[in-house]
Amino acid sequence: MSSRLRGEIIKLPPGATLLDFAFTIHSRIGARAISGKVNGKNVSLRHQLKNGDNVEIITSPQQTPKAGWLSIVVSPKAKAKIRAATPCRRRSWYRCGQRDDASTHQEP
Repeated sequence: MSSRLRGEIIKLPPGATLLDFAFTIHSRIGARAISGKVNGKNVSLRHQLKNGDNVEIITSPQQTPKAGWLSIVVSPKAKAKIRAATPCRRRSWYRCGQRDDASTHQEP
């Protein structure tokens, strides 16, 4: 899939979402994205893009990347940027600051 940014063609993987596009443009735009417009219609960050879509990203300075965004994006760049920006580091027994079973696991 490809899209254009000021005349530049942006290649995205199949199934790419608005959030993938935002991170492709710039990691700061992706991190601050809250929604967007595709072909003049308001859409969520989950919206899958198609060839030739006219895309506008809406950002907010208060927005920060969320761990749940990993289930929205398909591009490796977006996934890497989200993982790096979220304070939650995934471990098998540790999830976003809360352990699954405190009695069977100990902090390293």
